[in-house]
Formats: sequence, structure tokens, C-alpha cells
Amino acid sequence: MDTDVESCLKDWNDLATDFKELE
Repeated sequence: MDTDVESCLKDWNDLATDFKELE
């Protein structure tokens, strides 16, 4: 379960990074 949570957080972090680059 912890691994899934970490994976989700990593995905969100990547999305946030992409969003920042778009601005």
C-alpha cells in the first residue's frame, strides 16, 4: 500500500513540474 501511495505522489509531483514549465 505504501508503494502505491509513493507512486501516486511521484506522479503528482511530475504533473506539478510539467504545469510549472507550461506557465
